[in-house]
Amino acid sequence: MKNIIRHLTYLFWNFLQQFSVTGIPRLVLFPIVAYIVGKDDFGLFATAISFILIVGVHPADGLAMGLLRNLSHYQNNEQERLVVTAIRMSHKFLIYFIIVGLILLAGIVSFGRVDIKTYLCLTFMLISLYAENQMMLILTPLRYKRMFKEYALCYIGDALLVLAFGIAGAYIGGIGGTALGLMTAHWTACWILKRRYCQPGLEYNSEQAKVLRSVWLHITVAGMLVLSGPHLNRIVLRVYTDNESVADLFAATGIAYVFVAPVSNFSAFLLSMISRYKTTGDIAGSVLKKMVGLMAFGAILEMTLFYSIAPIAMKILFPKFGDRAEGLFNILVWMIPAGVISAFMRPLLTKFAAVAWIPRINFFVLAVMLILMFSLIPRWGIVGAAWSISMGSIFDAILRLSIFAVIYTRSIPLDKTAGSGRLSESVSQGDIL
Repeated sequence: MKNIIRHLTYLFWNFLQQFSVTGIPRLVLFPIVAYIVGKDDFGLFATAISFILIVGVHPADGLAMGLLRNLSHYQNNEQERLVVTAIRMSHKFLIYFIIVGLILLAGIVSFGRVDIKTYLCLTFMLISLYAENQMMLILTPLRYKRMFKEYALCYIGDALLVLAFGIAGAYIGGIGGTALGLMTAHWTACWILKRRYCQPGLEYNSEQAKVLRSVWLHITVAGMLVLSGPHLNRIVLRVYTDNESVADLFAATGIAYVFVAPVSNFSAFLLSMISRYKTTGDIAGSVLKKMVGLMAFGAILEMTLFYSIAPIAMKILFPKFGDRAEGLFNILVWMIPAGVISAFMRPLLTKFAAVAWIPRINFFVLAVMLILMFSLIPRWGIVGAAWSISMGSIFDAILRLSIFAVIYTRSIPLDKTAGSGRLSESVSQGDIL
């Protein structure tokens, strides 16, 4: 009974953490920003943020995976040194990445290819990536120590700063001010957390860096592939249509993804529960039957709630967007059962499949989504964009389910080192924005 209560407590705090990352922006900040700046400018903002989120926190996500896999191999100060090493690796990569990104932006602007609003949004959000990635690594040890309450409270604090600064920025400077507000909020939160959790005096360790590099690229690339689809979808839609179409799609998919978030939360919890198994053959058949039952129940429940609540949410949160955005729900509803299946399969594949397989799976999914985008969007516009998301989600679910079925049939792990894997942070949080 105590174990059940403890696990439910972990699940509760993990849900709050994810809600602070996904729910507060989608259900509070972005509707307010859309109301303040107008639909056309909000569509421009959605396009700009889509470019940035293709990278997002994925650089730190691979390092966080490395930390969670390897912290147990070290003791006391060596654990702290491993964290410091990861933070330094992220720091060096992001500094170079941001400098190159700013130079490219300046070059594009000099040729008149980007207007000032887009330039300001991209610049501020690009600089914000540094703080967001560093913050993830600073807080990763809390996950390892199962200090989920403290972990959640830190992200809730960051989300409240984002909400306050983002709204203030929108009122003062439109979408450029919003981006500046988001950057200020993340940098403020990062500075506070660094002072609280980072131990001074520890040096970068080259041997530990080699350990972290063994998973860094695989997981970072995997995260970018699996979560870049929706962002690329909005970018392609903007190429063939206008800002208002992007705004409609952003609003509709934002509400739809909120319904997938609770299942993603359970996905992270499931990975913790299967961590003691070494191979799929160790999992009892009754456990798998319960998982199948939960998937079916979750899919039906989520679809029912979506049909009941989503249209009302659209009218309340985005009152200016009208029937076109709401009409997309009949298409996007199919991404929900597919998302439930994928949410169950991801931790199983993270646990039992070889690390190198994760980016390969995500590459196939992204390739299919790109084919769908360029086949459907030029002809059908926003409707084609919605179908490409739903059909891509269905393909993702079928592919992951099929691969796990093969692994389970063989009853052996594809990776002899499997057993210490952790769910990718950005994947467990769903499509953040």
